[in-house]
Amino acid sequence: MVDGLAVHWYHDSSTSPTILSEAHAKLNGKWMLYTEACNTGGTKPGQWSQGDTYMQRIMAILQNWVTGWVDWNMCLDPRGGPNWVGNFVDAPILVSNTTDEFEKQPMYYALGHLAKFIVPDSVMIGINKMGLTSSTNIDSVAALTPSGQKVVVLNNKDGSATYQISIINKQGGVINLSLEPKSFTTIVYSD
Repeated sequence: MVDGLAVHWYHDSSTSPTILSEAHAKLNGKWMLYTEACNTGGTKPGQWSQGDTYMQRIMAILQNWVTGWVDWNMCLDPRGGPNWVGNFVDAPILVSNTTDEFEKQPMYYALGHLAKFIVPDSVMIGINKMGLTSSTNIDSVAALTPSGQKVVVLNNKDGSATYQISIINKQGGVINLSLEPKSFTTIVYSD
């Protein structure tokens, strides 16, 4: 008897996230939970690339039937420890060993855009990406919340380009946005 599947993120860079959709089909729709997620190689305070990596990976798994995300360590010291294995990794929040200070990292904000707005029992929905080309550096996911609101989370991965985009609802209403380089943007609306 299997109620669900926990998946460690260790080989994300070498395995396509579509394998999760294959697992979903074989599990007859049982839940999948992502576990032990982290950015390795010690802390990198303030580096956008750390948040961008989180955002890209979480978006990819959400589009492939994963229903939750468990971080390896939400808070670590400035060196990236301690943890039970003794290796040093990055964390969404770095907490000083000597003062009452803490620093929210770009990973914190990536998690926030997804966890705050794509609430429990939301359903992932498709996005019509009309006009976007393979050179457009925007990742996106969309969800329908239990209250009927639509949530669109966007990640402009580009280091220098600002993108002008429009979101059009069923009634023809338009939301025009300017996505600055290296930015996360979330839109919540009702049709």
